[in-house]
Amino acid sequence: MQSERLRDPYFDNLRGALICLVVAGHCANLYKDSNVYCWYLFNFIYAFHMPLFFYISGYFSKNVEKTYRKAFEALIIPAIPFELLYFIMHVATGADNTEPFLTPVFAYWFCFALFFCRALLPYLIRLRWIVPITFILALAIGFNPQINEYMTLSRFLCMLPFFLLGYYTTRENMERIRSINTGLAAALGVAAIAAVFALLKFTDLAPGFTLRAPYETPMGVLVRAFQFVVAILISLAVMKLIPQGKSYLATIGQRTLQIYFLHFYFTTAIKMVNPVAEASVLNFVLMLVAAPVITVILATPPVTKVYDALINAVKKLLLKRETGEV
Repeated sequence: MQSERLRDPYFDNLRGALICLVVAGHCANLYKDSNVYCWYLFNFIYAFHMPLFFYISGYFSKNVEKTYRKAFEALIIPAIPFELLYFIMHVATGADNTEPFLTPVFAYWFCFALFFCRALLPYLIRLRWIVPITFILALAIGFNPQINEYMTLSRFLCMLPFFLLGYYTTRENMERIRSINTGLAAALGVAAIAAVFALLKFTDLAPGFTLRAPYETPMGVLVRAFQFVVAILISLAVMKLIPQGKSYLATIGQRTLQIYFLHFYFTTAIKMVNPVAEASVLNFVLMLVAAPVITVILATPPVTKVYDALINAVKKLLLKRETGEV
């Protein structure tokens, strides 16, 4: 981990903004089928936020040996208790329990997909043209109905090219991105957002921005290609417009995993209290307010203390000591 002296707050700000979008996206997901405003918000967020998250993760995976060695401990071990608990809640609340456990419940797919990216990184970077190959593969897999949510395979293969883009982004490349003309970055972002809105408003194409399932029609490949383009454009705008110096977003950005794991229990509680939200502006605003409130609560030091204690206990229980203990 970077020391406080060397840590660049820019990247923590970026992570903080992205985890806020994750929470907002899952709040919107609660009512996207009954509230058109939530539907638009959900699809806009999903058009770019996870590709950007994987891009940043790839950028910080340049120490390939350490990334490979720590992947299981950093991602799968922390996910186990929360996946188990949410799976129990998922069944207890009467939700569909026909999914196999290896289909990660709700959104814990992120940890499994990122684990696969990091675990395979030493082998993938030995291949020529691996970035364009993985982009082509991400488009092609949508035609195969067998590649879906099981083992989060579809999302892993769709996020992999963005992870590799991040890995191959040099420090100089990153500085160029951060120094893009602000007006140009804003224009690119606005144009991409307008394109997303136009797709949602004026076509009958199912967005499929979650990248979790095969195409419903052959036109799905065009929607996915469109998403990849707008994801890159909006990401460039966000990366330019994010604050460069220390801010509260940086504090949130240093605690992304605990927010990610724990916010599902808040959204589940919201859904249980209010199963159906009418398509009103008020309900939409309430979702917009709920997301930052949940994020701020979960970034507080007491939550960090409890989370760290839990994860350390799970690691102590499941992991061997490096002395060779059996």
